[in-house]
Amino acid sequence: MAPCLEDCPNEILEAIVILLDLVGICSLRRTCRSMAASATQSHFKSFFLSKRVELEEGELRLFAGATQSGGLGCLIQELSLVELAISVSESNLVARDDPTEVSRLLTQAFSGLAAGSKTGKLNTLLLEVAVVQSDTEARLPPAAVPSGNWRCVWRAAASTFDVAWRALVASRLPIQSLNVFNGPQLHRCSLGSNHLGSIDWRDPGVAESRANMKSLSISLSNRTVEMYEDNTEQENESVKEYGESEDSGQRDMEDMRAEAEAECNFSGLANLLRVCPRLDSLEVHYFTLRNRPLTDVEAHHERLLQSVVELDSCRS
Repeated sequence: MAPCLEDCPNEILEAIVILLDLVGICSLRRTCRSMAASATQSHFKSFFLSKRVELEEGELRLFAGATQSGGLGCLIQELSLVELAISVSESNLVARDDPTEVSRLLTQAFSGLAAGSKTGKLNTLLLEVAVVQSDTEARLPPAAVPSGNWRCVWRAAASTFDVAWRALVASRLPIQSLNVFNGPQLHRCSLGSNHLGSIDWRDPGVAESRANMKSLSISLSNRTVEMYEDNTEQENESVKEYGESEDSGQRDMEDMRAEAEAECNFSGLANLLRVCPRLDSLEVHYFTLRNRPLTDVEAHHERLLQSVVELDSCRS
């Protein structure tokens, strides 16, 4: 009988598979069931250890399906979730998908990981934002986008965090390392600190998903305080409708100061650290937003770290 490839020892087959790309391995696995089993070894599985998923329904549906019943998606150890900020003007974000469905699919995927992975946890979760200009489909990192488009980036960051957080709490998926918009290409993308302050930290799912987290890297900014009632800051105040007064639509200064001083702007980081008792690595990047006409003194930037210091004092 002529020699047959499927009769080779697994060590020989793995040496052959290492020479192939993913498409070639998939073609080999489709030849027969025994070859599919033999070719599914360390090299093939390595293609699924790291995954980058855009937060849109099509990709999330495929991702959720791959994590069910111990599928190949359960091999993922490092997951990057990317929200697309679509810049159609300097201050608008186009919503492409139903946020409720996006949240449901991500929760389904996280639940599949929790139930189907060998460790029952995810090693690393990274949250990112990529910007799509209105005239192209290219994904640009926030650091490469003109500064006038910062609002769509900040809104996308808030949306990404909210969706990911809800899915983590609902699925109770443990994670070891969390990176929230912190990296060289993401330093013009931060999460408003008031978003952390609005979380219900008493939810049991919060403690379960964070109990064994060892590393946290996060980029925060002070809260966005809009100057005008319609929430669109007028960059060039000289451009006004004929007859419009200079203070038309402008919010009361006391209201803006009260919004900037709200406790939820400063308590979130300390509350997050409180539910991470085993944390041994922490990196915090802080981006200062200029909320005109408020001054930096009125923004109280220092209170964010003061709340962390007070937390440490309470532990002592």
